[in-house]
Amino acid sequence: DIRLGGRLRALTLLRQAAQRRPEALPILAYCLRTAKEPHEGIAVCRASLEHEQFQSDVLGHLWSFLNELQDDHQALTIAEKRLRLFPQDAAAVNDLVDSLLLLGRIDEAVAYAHRYAICTENSDLALKTLFRTYEQSGRWAELAEEFERRLIVMRAPTVDTLARYGEVLTELTRFDE
Repeated sequence: DIRLGGRLRALTLLRQAAQRRPEALPILAYCLRTAKEPHEGIAVCRASLEHEQFQSDVLGHLWSFLNELQDDHQALTIAEKRLRLFPQDAAAVNDLVDSLLLLGRIDEAVAYAHRYAICTENSDLALKTLFRTYEQSGRWAELAEEFERRLIVMRAPTVDTLARYGEVLTELTRFDE
């Protein structure tokens, strides 16, 4: 239905199904993320979590809705809860990094960015997250060391990763490199 352009109809059907079957709530929460309905999305996520509290994806959706509404403190609370429940979930760590950055808690964000770099399999995303946090603190020399250590073991860094590394080198006035 969604592929055929019946997005509204699909949402209506999901809303009806979720009233009868709580198993449909996570699907509805996911679909509401692209529907720009954060208030309804929050209510759906909370209902889904009442039914089953151990749903990392639903906690992630709830975090996104709160973020969309710029409720940064509540989003941080949800990110922390998600990470407590799912300590190996890289997306949970990344959400926590974002929340900490939004609240200006840069040193904590840097520490969690390192945790993210450990638990993610994607080296480009790890460097992107490290870049976002170190950029906020202005710790360019440390960031350059992180890039140098990690680029050595990467098979094929993306253009974006190399561009970020170039920005780090520029900040350090290492123009020849």
